[in-house]
Amino acid sequence: MIKEIVPNVYGLFYANKEEKTFEGVLPLEKGMNYNAYLIKANGKFILFDTVDSEVSEQFNCELKSLLNGQPIAYFFIQHLESDHSAYAYQIIKDNPGVEVITSPLGLNILKRFFDLDGLSYKTHLIKDNEHIIIEDREFVTLTAMMVHWPEVFVTYDVHDQILFSADAFGSFNHLKQDVFTSAFDYEKVWLEHARRYYTNIVGKYGPQVLALLNKAKEVKIKYLCPLHGPVFDNLKDIDFIIRKYLLWASYQEEKNGVLVLSSSIYGHTYEVAQKIYQTLLANHLDATFIDLNNEDVSYALSASFIYRKIVLCASTFNMGIFTSMEHYLLDMINHQVKNKKFYLVENGSWAPSSGRLMKEMINKVPNNEVYEEIYTITSAHHPSDDERLKAYIDKIINS
Repeated sequence: MIKEIVPNVYGLFYANKEEKTFEGVLPLEKGMNYNAYLIKANGKFILFDTVDSEVSEQFNCELKSLLNGQPIAYFFIQHLESDHSAYAYQIIKDNPGVEVITSPLGLNILKRFFDLDGLSYKTHLIKDNEHIIIEDREFVTLTAMMVHWPEVFVTYDVHDQILFSADAFGSFNHLKQDVFTSAFDYEKVWLEHARRYYTNIVGKYGPQVLALLNKAKEVKIKYLCPLHGPVFDNLKDIDFIIRKYLLWASYQEEKNGVLVLSSSIYGHTYEVAQKIYQTLLANHLDATFIDLNNEDVSYALSASFIYRKIVLCASTFNMGIFTSMEHYLLDMINHQVKNKKFYLVENGSWAPSSGRLMKEMINKVPNNEVYEEIYTITSAHHPSDDERLKAYIDKIINS
């Protein structure tokens, strides 16, 4: 699908509605979108990135219709991950003499993916904050190391005040006819997809994201053009998503509330987790409940960026932590989720140990706090435990 963003700037948007997982592991409810961008400047064509191999046939067809027999003169490769560079070899092959504009490491990775020997092309290896004049346009390249690969850079088009942002500001979900955020309520329709995308793809690299945002604040942005998801075409939505990125990248909560995560074998731990959750709601707290046995851990990781307080309820299993909670904690460690306060609920019929082990895992990430008291269930909750549980919930609310 081709959409003109501003005169002579085109977005090429391709939905893979049937894609079930991203990067082979993250579940997709509504597929995925892959974007590339084309600029016409003084009759010369400038391409920004390509798309995933699954949608490359349609991309090739529509790209040729825009080119109308003309070659691509300049080819920006901002990110070498295969869902954006799968068609790069063909672009270079089909456009002899094309100038490939990429980072030094980007060129090395490009040559690792593709054998470019015998192809006719030039290279321009970008520098941070470099001003590049192409025809009647000026571009500024900003390195974005580890957002979320080390070779990444983003490009600012001074002429139309467009930031081509690579994987930054992207999201899960496929686009329909509306590709601009001004066509819908972005917060209501897209934010959850953008948050889960950010937290699971980029979330580990908060300091690097903050560094990029610090560079980008020096330029006025009218359009944000990511490689996944919709184009931000109004200041309201651009300001909104940048504020969210600032919160996520600094690991600060979006809301004052509590996330409750359950990892139960026979349902007894789940029952207590539900009692905690329902009591929080009854006390008019914003709260989210996730059953880790039945929801992918990526949703729990995403929700962990919303709240500061997180209650972990897990059964003891083989003298360890029940597997779905252990999976969450491993993801939490891998993504370096910090600035959280955890409350621990353990269950064990003869030797409850999941609480202690959860605490040990949480403490592998700095700047997290674990509430000193671990609430212990011995097999199942009984009416005689009501007051003790109520007292613990009061501490979650008030501490």
